Amino acid sequence: MAEEYLKHPCAQCNGPIPVLGPRQDRRKFCSPACSAAATIARREARKATAVASPTKRCTVCKKHKDRAEFHVDTRRVDGLFPYCKPCRRERDGRKVRGVAPPKADYDREYRANMAPETKRRRARMAREAFLWRKYGLTLDAYQRMLEEQGGGCGICGALEAPDGLPLCVDHVHTCCSARNGATCGECVRSLLCASCNYALGHFGDDIERIRAAVAYLERHPLRYPERREIVYPPAGGPPPEVTDRPVCRDQLPLFEL
Repeated sequence: MAEEYLKHPCAQCNGPIPVLGPRQDRRKFCSPACSAAATIARREARKATAVASPTKRCTVCKKHKDRAEFHVDTRRVDGLFPYCKPCRRERDGRKVRGVAPPKADYDREYRANMAPETKRRRARMAREAFLWRKYGLTLDAYQRMLEEQGGGCGICGALEAPDGLPLCVDHVHTCCSARNGATCGECVRSLLCASCNYALGHFGDDIERIRAAVAYLERHPLRYPERREIVYPPAGGPPPEVTDRPVCRDQLPLFEL
C-alpha cells in the first residue's frame, strides 16, 4: 500500500507530510523534529523582538511600562515577569490573605462542573498531542504496540506502571539528544514500565554494564533467600517464638561478636 501525503508541504523543511491517521489535515509539520525546530525559531524571534523594545505591556493593568518595572524571570521569552511589580505585589498579597483571583475561581468551578465525557475527550486529546509531539506516535499506534507485546512491559511484563500511569515509550536516547526533547519517530523501541525505563536510562543503554550488574548479583546472592513469616499472637498472649533464621553479623550487638 502506497504511503499517503497531505496536499500542503511541511512548514519547516518544505517536505511532504505523511498521513498517520484520521484528523491529520491541519498538521503543519512532517515530524516532531521539525515542529520542535519551528518552536525554537519562533521563541528566538519573539525574544529578539521583546528584548529590542524598551517597554513591556503588563498583562494585569494592561499598561505599557518600562522594563525596569518588571521582575526578572529567566523562564519567559523576554526574560521578564508577565505583570509589573505593583500588580504582582497586589496579586501575591491576595493569595496570602486567601482571596484567589476571579479567574482562578472561574477555572476551578469550570473544571468541577465539566461533564465526564468532556474530561475523557480532553484527556485523550492531550495524550494524543503528547505522543505525537514527543515520539511521533499516534494513540492507535501506541495501542498496537501495547497489544503486540502482550499488554505489558517489554522487559518485566508489568501490565501498568506502579503509579497507575500508562507505560513509558522507550527510545534510543543517543539518536535525538539535540532535538529539544522530541524524537525523530524512527528510534522508538518498545513500551516499558517506569522502573525498567529508569533502569535502562541509569545504565546508559550499555549492554556490558548490564551484564556486569548481572554477574555482580550472581556473585552476591540474597543473604536470606527463605524468610519465615512471623505470626504475632493477640494482645496479652505469649511472645512469638524466636526463629532460627540467620542474623547478619552487622546486626549483632558488640558483646556477641
